[in-house]
Amino acid sequence: MNRILPVVVALCGACGVDSEATVVAPEAPFAVTSGGLGALPTSPLPDIPSIERDLVLVKANGALSRPHVPPFKTTQDGRLALTNEGKLYVNRPEGLTQHVLDGPPGTSLTSEVGSAQLALSSVVVPLANAALPGASLDMTAMCDPTPNQPRPGQPRNPYPCGPGQRSDCYDVTVVVSLLGPSTSSGALRKALLSGLPVTIEVADPKTPQARIVRAQPGPPSFGPVLSVRDLFEPVVTEDGRLLVTRVSNTDLKWPDDQGTLRSGVSHDTAYSVYDERFAPCDVTRWTQLWPLTHAPYHRAVRSRYGFAKYPFRDPEGNLIADGDRFKGTYPWMDRGGKNVFFTTVAASLYYLDAQGQPRSKYEAACLPGVTCNTQPTLQDIQVMQGTWPYQHMGVAGLWTHGKMVSVDSVLSHLDFPLFSGASQQRMLKLFTPGTGPATVADQSGWVQAGSGRASVLRPLSSSNGEMIESLESLFAFNPNFATRSPRDVVWLMSNGKATDEVEFDDYLDLDTLIFADMRASLTQDDPGYFGNNQRMHYRDGFRYDFAQGWNHRGEGFVGEKRLQNAATTLRLKTPAFGRLTSDPGYSSRIEPMALGGIKGKGLWLDSGSRVTWTLEPQPALTSQDWYVALFVDQRQTFQGDAADLLTFPNGGKVLTFNAQYVGYLSPQNELFFVALPPALAHQDKRYNHYAFALQDGGRRVDFYLNGLLFWTVQDDAPILAMGPGALVLGKSGARQGFRGWVDEVKVVARVPDAELACNHARGSLVGLTGPSPELSRALRYPPSTHAGISQALARRSRPTYAAYACHHDTLAPDGAPRRASVGVRLTQDFRFPEGPLVWSAPRPDSTGNAFCLTCHAAGQVGGLGLGALTRGTTPLIADPRRQPSMWPAFQSGNFPANFLAPGVPASHVTLAPPGVQGFDLWLFK
Repeated sequence: MNRILPVVVALCGACGVDSEATVVAPEAPFAVTSGGLGALPTSPLPDIPSIERDLVLVKANGALSRPHVPPFKTTQDGRLALTNEGKLYVNRPEGLTQHVLDGPPGTSLTSEVGSAQLALSSVVVPLANAALPGASLDMTAMCDPTPNQPRPGQPRNPYPCGPGQRSDCYDVTVVVSLLGPSTSSGALRKALLSGLPVTIEVADPKTPQARIVRAQPGPPSFGPVLSVRDLFEPVVTEDGRLLVTRVSNTDLKWPDDQGTLRSGVSHDTAYSVYDERFAPCDVTRWTQLWPLTHAPYHRAVRSRYGFAKYPFRDPEGNLIADGDRFKGTYPWMDRGGKNVFFTTVAASLYYLDAQGQPRSKYEAACLPGVTCNTQPTLQDIQVMQGTWPYQHMGVAGLWTHGKMVSVDSVLSHLDFPLFSGASQQRMLKLFTPGTGPATVADQSGWVQAGSGRASVLRPLSSSNGEMIESLESLFAFNPNFATRSPRDVVWLMSNGKATDEVEFDDYLDLDTLIFADMRASLTQDDPGYFGNNQRMHYRDGFRYDFAQGWNHRGEGFVGEKRLQNAATTLRLKTPAFGRLTSDPGYSSRIEPMALGGIKGKGLWLDSGSRVTWTLEPQPALTSQDWYVALFVDQRQTFQGDAADLLTFPNGGKVLTFNAQYVGYLSPQNELFFVALPPALAHQDKRYNHYAFALQDGGRRVDFYLNGLLFWTVQDDAPILAMGPGALVLGKSGARQGFRGWVDEVKVVARVPDAELACNHARGSLVGLTGPSPELSRALRYPPSTHAGISQALARRSRPTYAAYACHHDTLAPDGAPRRASVGVRLTQDFRFPEGPLVWSAPRPDSTGNAFCLTCHAAGQVGGLGLGALTRGTTPLIADPRRQPSMWPAFQSGNFPANFLAPGVPASHVTLAPPGVQGFDLWLFK
């Protein structure tokens, strides 16, 4: 590697004024109103981001603006989907002609053709009224206890049926929640669960022509009458014995494991569970409701379900006590009960100022050509944004070690609960006009804030924008459902408005100290927050004084700003959050929409602003090598001066020079810097990925540029070193700080291999052979970089190549490649060199696989221990262990010829349980 000799230079100590020229903004294509919709006075707005996203999601006419997988409850194979209203659809991945995220707006996965409506009002309601007079239908759930591994004599869906046994039949239980008549505001009401057995026949199964030809209900059963405020969003795990539901501010009375009857706390989310000795899907067994936070302390739950293996913590790491309120809502649990998903953020666009006048947090206008009320009353505001302002998808459970994390994606696209009507959506002035890159067509600085809450009932979707579901990896064998993200643990997830890939790798990583995805943090218990009894405090800096009902009084963005640390490991003492502060006259912003970032939200840093993470004393800080990475989109114009990008606890700094140079300033005042070739580093208002590997106590620093090692510096004294104290992003001292967009700051206690370093840059490592523009760019990296990757491949007994590239696209809406278009993708060569998997052979031993050990370790629970990595004792096809991104091992029913690929299978196959077909036999030859 290249060793750069130290150069001592004089650095500007008073650079704080941005010298960027003023740009005359084009006139906005609509009228900007004032008065009641006027925003607070603010500092200059951020520059226009480089990535354009359509975040309207639900248009004014109710149509979706993006491809969508509806958030319906499905059977275990994902092929039958159930709506809240009791309608059944067939999911047909074989009918997709392009990737599910690249299709036309709306859903291409299913259609109204071949759907079926269950007559719940005539089959269930009349009988329910005998136990609960005045009962009405509310919501439904699917209960299909089909095991992943076949067991002798156990029923399994689907099974062959119909003419010539060429149809697929399912025996499922539709769980229906029913509510009694409404009572006075705040009072409990009566509720009831019904279990409706239904046999469903699908003709031409697993083909683009699949359709329901029969949906035959049987006699319903009924559970006990429950006293709750609501019984919304029920969901049942794959074993058919755990029910999770929303009870909406109900003071539950529940026994703990010591038999003590507890109450006195208002709960939104609850569960019910019964013993494995009893048959699944039996609503008569769900007799007791417990608050969700009790699950980790409930032996009958934590011994069986991954989501309860760890006590819950809030996004700042604060323990949520047994029986305390779980301050998320709209729960959904994955099929295996590993994680619970929910909505997290309570925020609104409108509030009341000190004089009681309605205000908007940002300058707002009506949609072009639409008349809306520019002087809204409180009643208008409630119509505009509803009275239940929860937004953003969160997750907690096994894969987050119990910590609640607000997920950064299009599923968390908007802070505000605006409805989708034309007069309810708004244009917001979020950016400084004329500051975007040339690739951005709209330079006005105005953005349409579309539907953030719910929408009108429309075909093939949910009327509630906050409903959550995922097909997990059920269809991962289909190329049009294969994940595009270069990460390993990825699920396609949906709410009622959008579908996106959610990556769990950084939550699972045991060595991640900081993962700042540039979302505002959330505090579980803040007595000074007006909504503390029901919701977490959203730390975007807006200060509310109090609320009268939903009439929020606020002071403006004068409160503390905190950035979420989405690292969840318990191995390290992770900082609770990053604190965002600014010098007088400067202002940075935590984004209200999923704009400005690589995946979702980004952070705008002004040159007088900083984020500070406080690192607690711990042995790893000085004993480990460290990897520090971030995306930067620099918007400064320098006159030979530098800006602080990162300041380490030892006082060493990373400096930037207008995206043309990167340098280090050591505590000894030695400056090391390197030019960034335009062929490798974007210098036109686009994101670059910078990463720094600190080794030998910080005496050696490797610099990775857009995913590949570019520059190495070694010195006799530490240059950049970790330790107790402050890690600072942005201004730290007299010199000006970085100005621009920043995203995905990661601090990891190890140096990644070449593939994982490329993954952190949202790329995939590829091997290059013949001449190409990609090869020409790759050869701008040092020869030692390519030699090092070849050596790593040789150690794994894998083929090597002349050169390597980190294939990525920072202008794609998600910043990820669409599969390597050049070269040979090397992912499995690095992640699974002991492979490949073969259906008839045992799973190979992976206990020495460094990549697997980033998430698996001795003492980890729920499948994350080392037992998941040991050599198999049976052929793969009989091994119950599955990686999260793998499809189910077994399927049953009918398989058409060429189902998976030409000749696979060669002819139609019909298999009845227990003669199920192992996909591994077809796919892992």
